[in-house]
Amino acid sequence: MQTETSLEQNRVYLNSDVSRQRALTQNTAQQMVVQAARQWEQAARGLLALPSAIAMTTAAGAMFITSIVERSFEIVETAAFEVGRRASGGDDGFGNVRGNGRPETDRRNEAS
Repeated sequence: MQTETSLEQNRVYLNSDVSRQRALTQNTAQQMVVQAARQWEQAARGLLALPSAIAMTTAAGAMFITSIVERSFEIVETAAFEVGRRASGGDDGFGNVRGNGRPETDRRNEAS
C-alpha cells in the first residue's frame, strides 16, 4: 500500500514526464511548420515539391492537434486525481487534511 506522499511523488513524476513529452511534441510540431514553409517555398519554384509541401503541412497540423490533446488529457488527469483525493477523505477541498484520512461520516459513526 502506497502512502499519500509516495502517491504525490508518483503524480509529480508522471506530470513532469507528460509535460516534458508534450513540450517535445510541440517543439517537433514547430520544427515541422518551419520545414513545411520551406517546402511551400520550393513548391512555388516547382510543382514537383507540391506533394511534399502538402504532406508536411498535414503532418504539422496533426502534431499540433496531438499536443493540444495531450495537454487536455494532462488537465483531465490532474482534475481526476484531485477529485479522487478529495473523495478518499484526504482533505476537505480547501487543502486541510482531515484527522485520519477517512470521511467525516465514518468518524461520526464511531463517536455514537
